This record gives sequence, structure tokens and C-alpha cells, in this order.
Amino acid sequence: MWDEFVADWGAPVRVVFPQGPVVHRKTGYTWFSPDHEQKDVAGKLADVEQMTARVARLIRETREAHPEIQRVAVTGFSYGGDIAWLLAVRYPELVDFAVPMGSRLIGDPTNNNVARVHVLQGEVDKIIDAKATATRVSALAKRGLPVSVTIYPGLGHDLSPALMADWLASLRAALAPR
Repeated sequence: MWDEFVADWGAPVRVVFPQGPVVHRKTGYTWFSPDHEQKDVAGKLADVEQMTARVARLIRETREAHPEIQRVAVTGFSYGGDIAWLLAVRYPELVDFAVPMGSRLIGDPTNNNVARVHVLQGEVDKIIDAKATATRVSALAKRGLPVSVTIYPGLGHDLSPALMADWLASLRAALAPR
């Protein structure tokens, strides 16, 4: 599915698609164990912190092996968006830009040194409250953090052509040659 979106960037880019390590319903993979959603906020945050640290290690190792890499953008949907968000706020030395989609934005920035973040969120998402997301992003932006959000009317916990066009435009702008 993602090949069509990353095929022609007009500049050299390296695309890495990490896969969640947990088998999900024998048809795919996820980032977290089946009991993740039953955990309280602290338990969920601990899970996300653990997986985010694993992905940060991958990014660090990739950057060390390829010093020609100038900028790193991370993105993900749902749980992957949770990880993209936390990478931006916990590892800004590794990540330049993040585009979490349908994400809870779990975990607070520990200081004002965060990567740029553009959140893409469906307005009628039954899993993630779009109003809460907009309020959270607004509060963080008022603190001077480089965070913005686009809410998509009528969209649930899903992707749409408009969201994907914005996703691609955001990433292309962030990774464009300078």
C-alpha cells in the first residue's frame, strides 16, 4: 500500500518500515500486547515508551551507519502514531519531523526541545477524540512547541485521500533538499 506514496520524492530518501513485533490475529503485527488497551494511562505510556525506545535505537543505529542522512521524519497511524509522537517529544536529537495520524499523543514533552510535529486526525474518530487532540495541540503550541494539527471532517479512525495528500505534502516539505 505505502509503495505508491514513497516511490518518487524528487530527492534521495531512505524509507524504513519497522513492523510491530507482536503477532495480531494471525494476519498481521501490532506494537503492543493484547492487554494494552485494558491498561491504565501509566501502563499504556510504559508500553509506548518501551517500543519508542526500540524504534529510537533503530533510528540511532541507522543514522550512525549512514552519516549522509540529513533529516529524519517519522510517521505512523494509531499505535504507530503514538510511537511517532513520542519519538518527537522524547528523542528530538534523532527526529526532525513527525506526522502522527489517529494518535492519542500519549506522554508529555519533558522540555521545550521537541521535533516539529503535524498531527492528522479524523473528526469523528471513535477511538481518538478529535476535540481533545485539538485542545492538546493548541495548549502545546501556546507553550511555544512546534506542534500543529489538521482535523478531517467526517473521517473516523481511518485514512482518506485528503489526509494522505496532506501526509505526503508534509513529509515532502520536511525532507525537501535544502
